[in-house]
Amino acid sequence: MRIFLLCFVSVHLPILAFAGTMAWLGTWSWAVFWPILLATVLGTGAAILGMAGLLKPIGIATEQLRRVQRGEMVERIPEGGPDMAGQLLAAVELAAQATRERMEKVRSLAGSDPLTGLLNRRGLNESLQAALASGGSGTIAVLDCDRFKQVNDTLGHAAGDRALRAIAGGIRAHTREADTAARWGGDEFVIYFADLDPDAAGQVLVRIRDALHQQPAALIDDRPLGFSFGLARLGGAQGHRDSNSAFDAADRELYRAKQACRGAIPA
Repeated sequence: MRIFLLCFVSVHLPILAFAGTMAWLGTWSWAVFWPILLATVLGTGAAILGMAGLLKPIGIATEQLRRVQRGEMVERIPEGGPDMAGQLLAAVELAAQATRERMEKVRSLAGSDPLTGLLNRRGLNESLQAALASGGSGTIAVLDCDRFKQVNDTLGHAAGDRALRAIAGGIRAHTREADTAARWGGDEFVIYFADLDPDAAGQVLVRIRDALHQQPAALIDDRPLGFSFGLARLGGAQGHRDSNSAFDAADRELYRAKQACRGAIPA
C-alpha cells in the first residue's frame, strides 16, 4: 500500500490534476504543462529512491537468509522499525542467532572430548595453531597414565572412565585459564602451558600428580594411579617451530620417563 501510494502521488497525481483541470477549462497550456512534467520526472526519481529505501531491508534479509541456508555465520543484522520490513529483519535476526548458536555448539562438540570435557585432538591442534600464529610460546606436556590397562582389566572400563575424568579434573584444577588441556586419546593427555618454560611446567605437573596421589583416581595393588610425562618447548627463540616436532620431542621425553620408572619425573 505504501509503495502504491508513493508511486501514485509522486507520478500520476500531478499529470491527472493537470489533465483534469485543462479538460474542465476546455483549454491547454504548455507553459503549465512543462513545469508539471518536470515535477513528474522529479517525482518519479523520488519514488524510485523511496522504493529502494523500502526494499533495502528486504534485500538485507534475503541475503542473510541465503547465508543461513548455506550454513555460514551470519553477521549482525541492523534493527528495523515497527513496520513489516522491520519485523522481517527481526525474524531473520532470530533465525541467524539460532543458527550461530547451533554452529557454535557443533564446533564445540567437534573440538571436545565427550568423556572428560577437555579438548580433543582437533580442538587442541586448532588452539595451538592459533597460539603460534599470534606469536605465542610455551611448553607442550604429554602425559601418559601408568598401569592404566590394569585399571580396565581388574576394575572394569567404568572405573577406567572415572579415573580419566578424575585426571582431567586434576588438570583443570591446577592449570591456568591461559593453558590448554586435551585428551589426546586413550589414557594420554596433552597440556600446552602458555608462556611457561619446561621447568615451571614440570612443577605444575608434579603438583597435579601429588594431588592425584592424595585423592587417587584409582588404586592398583593399593597404589594410586599416576602418570609419566614428557616436555618440549613450542614457539619462541628456543622452541620448536611447529606442534608436530614439539609433540615428537615430548614423546621421546615421555618414553625415557617410562623406561626409567613409572611416574618418575623426567630429567
